[in-house]
Amino acid sequence: MARRLTGVAVPLLQVEGLELALRAGRSWLTVVEDVSFAIAPGEAVGLVGESGAGKTLTGLALLGLLPRELFRAAGRVRLEGEDILSLPERALRRLRGRRISMIFQEPMTALDPVFTVGEQIAETLRAHTGLSPVAAKARAVEALAEVGIPLPARRAEDYPHQLSGGMRQRVMIAIALACEPRLLVADEPTTALDVTIQAQIIDLLLRQVSARGTALLLVSHNIGVVRECCSRVVAMYAGQVVEDAPVDALLERPLHPYASGLLRSHPRFAPHRARLPSIGGRAPAPGAMPSGCRFAPRCAHRTTGCEAPQPLLPLEGRAVRCHRAAALDLPGAVP
Repeated sequence: MARRLTGVAVPLLQVEGLELALRAGRSWLTVVEDVSFAIAPGEAVGLVGESGAGKTLTGLALLGLLPRELFRAAGRVRLEGEDILSLPERALRRLRGRRISMIFQEPMTALDPVFTVGEQIAETLRAHTGLSPVAAKARAVEALAEVGIPLPARRAEDYPHQLSGGMRQRVMIAIALACEPRLLVADEPTTALDVTIQAQIIDLLLRQVSARGTALLLVSHNIGVVRECCSRVVAMYAGQVVEDAPVDALLERPLHPYASGLLRSHPRFAPHRARLPSIGGRAPAPGAMPSGCRFAPRCAHRTTGCEAPQPLLPLEGRAVRCHRAAALDLPGAVP
């Protein structure tokens, strides 16, 4: 699989202090707080963390897909200088699919079961490019061929249930890339696939976005997949970014105790036949967050000062949310 994409210094996407609150009766419950990171054109960035860390919510917020009657967003999400959070719904519809696209976690539920896959690709093309029905249908067949689907003209007439899981995921990639977006958000694109198909899909995804110079945000709980295809990794815990670092630096020497624990608990990085370390306890539920460091109740390195809120601070060319980061020598995944 491809190791990484080549990035440049100027951000295509700039997320600054993103906060998401969920309506809970008559009040609002903060579920994502102070999330900041950037992605350059052609760069692949991994967004990792346990289930419930806020990864998918962050990805959906980038496209304005969270229902406004249930979620309230604050902060800034700038795509090529334009603040997405301030756009009205009509403008967001023009942006989605054209400048920013998303590959959803489960293609069987994301694809419409009553339309053929060719019709679903063609609909995206007609909505954003103005192609005629005939031209859009022809381009849909080309899009299926580009993602490696055999007999694309025949498969374009198939419904989602007639395709395998790997084929459906390829269709999702074809839809997402049909209009050559500037930014692609891939939410756990290989979770439901076996290891062989997973490798094929990741390799296909990287080749496609690399050829177009598309920026990629790969949302995953699998640090092994992120290692194979991303140049940078953003680790989230309990709705906050706890570390933002080059992937090699994070693997060799993580600065945040949670990032270290996440790496060491992954079977791929564990020594052969060794006991697999784990992070004790559970992540706090929304509405029951610790007042200081959110990881402190599970952290073996907690000490005086951890009871205070932890800002995201620059350190060694990274960003880390831990006041002890400079003093700790934490194990990584690479000896």
